[in-house]
Amino acid sequence: SAGPVDGHAALDRNQYRAAQAHFQQAAQLAATARLEAQQAEALYWQAFALYREGGKKRLRQAAELLDLHVKRHEDAPSYDDAYGLLTRIYGKLAEQGDTHAARRLAEMTAEDVEQRRDQDLEQKLMVLHRVAP
Repeated sequence: SAGPVDGHAALDRNQYRAAQAHFQQAAQLAATARLEAQQAEALYWQAFALYREGGKKRLRQAAELLDLHVKRHEDAPSYDDAYGLLTRIYGKLAEQGDTHAARRLAEMTAEDVEQRRDQDLEQKLMVLHRVAP
């Protein structure tokens, strides 16, 4: 079966495309079965595999999945990890000149300040300072 265990084994072997495919399938199965927590987990790990593979296209795909995760699955156990990884990815993309990523990072930072969430705040502010026009 193409479940999360297979995906983690593939990640351990640095087989990021295989891992991404496994977690994508797991996310789709979980969505079909309305298993919110499992879908959130699979989305996170799918995005993580894309992030590890690297490259601007893969980072953008990972950011889309994580954006979906943090908007739809606030109660998921993987929420903080997803939020942290999304921050890191938007930071990398912003440093490569991606204006959308820089804008999203700025929005997330403003929300963090507003909600007094200090997780990764210093890191976000440093990136924003470097990429600000």
